[in-house]
This record gives sequence, structure tokens and C-alpha cells, in this order.
Amino acid sequence: MIIRAHFSAFFWAISVAFACGEAPASSPDAAARADAALTRTDAGPRADAGPLADAGADDPTAIVDRPSRGAYTCAVERPRADLSPRFWGFAGHSMISTLGGAAFLARIESTPPGPAPARFVVSSITSSKTLGASVEISATNTDMISAPALARRGDGLALIWIEAGALKFAALDGAGHVTTPAKTIPGITLDPYASRPTIAEGAGGGFGVVYVLENAQQKREIWWVALDASGDRSGAPRKIATAAADGLDPAPAITTAGSGFALAWRDREGTRGRVHFTTIDAAGAEQIADHRISATDRDGVDVGGAVGFDRATIAILETATGFLAAWPESEQGDFSTGTGGQSQVRIVRLDASGVAQGTPVAVRTAEADIDEVEPSLVRYADGAVAVLWARGTHIYVCGGCVPDHRIDLVLVDPANLARLSGVVSVGNGGGRSAGGLLRRDVAVLGDSVFTTFDLTVHTQATPGSASFSCAR
Repeated sequence: MIIRAHFSAFFWAISVAFACGEAPASSPDAAARADAALTRTDAGPRADAGPLADAGADDPTAIVDRPSRGAYTCAVERPRADLSPRFWGFAGHSMISTLGGAAFLARIESTPPGPAPARFVVSSITSSKTLGASVEISATNTDMISAPALARRGDGLALIWIEAGALKFAALDGAGHVTTPAKTIPGITLDPYASRPTIAEGAGGGFGVVYVLENAQQKREIWWVALDASGDRSGAPRKIATAAADGLDPAPAITTAGSGFALAWRDREGTRGRVHFTTIDAAGAEQIADHRISATDRDGVDVGGAVGFDRATIAILETATGFLAAWPESEQGDFSTGTGGQSQVRIVRLDASGVAQGTPVAVRTAEADIDEVEPSLVRYADGAVAVLWARGTHIYVCGGCVPDHRIDLVLVDPANLARLSGVVSVGNGGGRSAGGLLRRDVAVLGDSVFTTFDLTVHTQATPGSASFSCAR
């Protein structure tokens, strides 16, 4: 039996087995108008941005408890579907939608029990769970490949991954055909699971990539490198920050920000968790100084971190007036009494200078013995933002334990966090023994908010998918 005192270490080991580099939530096809409307000009350096300059504009009521404007009616379009006998392994998967109205999924896949080896592939995928023809990206032994992450590249796709410790790049067109074969980005050596590279397309057609390295003092460092449109490195990699806590996964996230990029990551000082934010230009020079955007400063409250089978997650999205950021805040509780454990997702509006507009608000009020984790922020039609997260029972003691997370969705107005729809849920299909819907990817196809995930049962997982729909 594994008691809570060693729970984090236990699930860090499981996380290494299950780790996947999740690309930041993509801008969906249905929101092409919203993409075009992002005309926010860059505010330039703001060294005095500071944490939590409260504009006093936000309602402190949890988002799901606010009355809905009823702008959208959302429903479960397709419940949880098991994609077996496909097996995606433990090296990760990533999904994104293109401007042409398709979604693509990158993963390391095999089809047991047959003799076919695992392959590193990309294929189209529809909201009805149909997978198109697979295109093999690299024929290298897949045991050497991990952490695929997709981004838009014009009308097509850019893909990065870790292969034998190197950062690799490939590009595909909007039909899923390889246009830039796999290439190594020189001068970067990564850990196959801890580095978690993520990528975003820049305004000029190039890319920003953020990743994690561990220094000799066992501190995790957040690094950034620029790539041009062909995936060649533009200048030297740059260290953005060093986490204060030993061995902490910063879970960095990246999004486009005007002509540059915005970054958010987690840290912990002592037993107090926090989320940091900064912006950089296309060359990597700091524009908005690194500062804390989370509000809680209590001992024993972890921010952004995993509490079990979930993974540490920070979400960041550019909006017309600034940014939205979201993260979980967690208390582990007392394993000896089985009390006090809980997690809730918080979301905050930032202005164009990175200043928090009001205190971060809970998506749902914290509930004893419940963990709400792994938030995603996805641009939907007409300026709305879809907020998705996983909700499951808090596990105090694990001896063959199984998570039971479902997926919740609500649409919000990014200008003021007003609720635009009801809250809808995709269940795990069977309660405490059925597994948890975790390590989720999200894309938008027309009116569908489509997800893929790991249906996690203790130390094993099978691939799954589900979709929501929202209509005016």
C-alpha cells in the first residue's frame, strides 16, 4: 500500500510512464473570425507589472454558479469511446485543428496483440472518432521517441518531438502530407519525459518552443528557442527562468502574443505554489517582466501541480484584450484520516500588460474529496472560449487505486468571464472502477469540441475520444 506521504513521488513515477507533451490548446476552425479579430497591439516592456493589480471588475462567484447568458446550448455530442485495440503507449500524443477545418493527431501507436511494431504517426481524426490514413514521421525505434506536440503552420501543421534526446521538427500540409521531413534542431539536448516541449506559431510564420532542462542543482529551468517557418533554429536558445523548488515540473505553456509569445509556468517556494507569466518578442527578448499571476499564498496549497494520475497543467490563451490563464490549486489533505484533500481550477484575465484583472476566480467552488485538474482554454466561435477540465475523486491512499475523472465543459466570455452556456460532462463510463479521462487533447471542428485522452486505470491506459457540441 502506498500512503499519501509518498503519493507525489509515486505518481511522478507513473507520470514518467504516462508523460506526454501536450501542445497548448489550438485555435479552432469555427473561431477563424475570432483569430482574425486578435488585433491586440503589443504593450512593450512593463517591469512594474507586478502581481494582481486588481481592477475590481470580476465577480468572485465561481463561474459554474453564475447565471448563464444562454448564448449557447451545449451538449455531449458523443460520449466516451474506447479506441482500442489501438495502443498509444506512454510517450504522449497531441491533437490540433487546422485552418482548413480538419483535426490531426500525432502519437506513437501499435495495435496489439498483433506483431506490428509501434510507429510514430500523424493522421486526420474526425469528431466521430474516425482516423484517416497514417503518415509515418520517423522510422526510428519508437522507444527513443516521446513528447510529440503540434502547432498550426499556416494552413498546415508543425510537429516537434524528442528523439534520442534531440529536439526534432517536421511539417505537414493541410491534407496531412509531409512537406518538411524530420530534422534535428541542433544544440539542444532534452530529457525524454521531463522536458515537455511545447510549440506555438508566431505572427511572422516562425515558431516559439518552450521546454524544461534540469541543472546541476536539480532545479528545473524553463528554456525557449525560436524556429523559422522551415523549422531551422533562429538564434541561440535562451533561459527564461529557474524554478525555486527542487525537481519541480514547471509545466510551461506558450501562446502567441502579438508579434511575440506569452509564457506561463508553475513554481513553488517552500510549500506555497504560484504561477508566473512573462512575454517575449520573436527573438526571445523579455517584454513583460516575469511576475506572479496566481493569488493564493497559503502553506500547503500547490498550484498547477498534479495530485495523482493527472499531470501538472497551466493553460494560457491570447484574447482580444490580453490573455486568459488557468491552473488547478490543490491541497493533498491528511492520508491518515482521509480528509482535507481537494483541487479546484482557477482562471484569471490578464490585460495586454500582463496585469491580472481581479483575483483569479474558481471555475467551481472547491469540494471536499474532489479534484478538478488539467484545465484547457480553447477559442470557440464568435469570441467565446471553451473551458474544459477533469473532475474526479481525490485519492488519499493508493493500493491498486483507479482514478474516475470525467471531463467538464463550459463556454465563457473572455472579456469578463461571464458564463455563456450550461455545464456539460462526458462521463468515464462506469464510476470508480472504469478509469479516468486524463491527459486530454482538445480541438474544435465546426460546432464540435473534440477531445482525445488516456482512459487511465492504475498503471495502464487505453486511448479514447469524445465530443461536445455547442449551438446558438
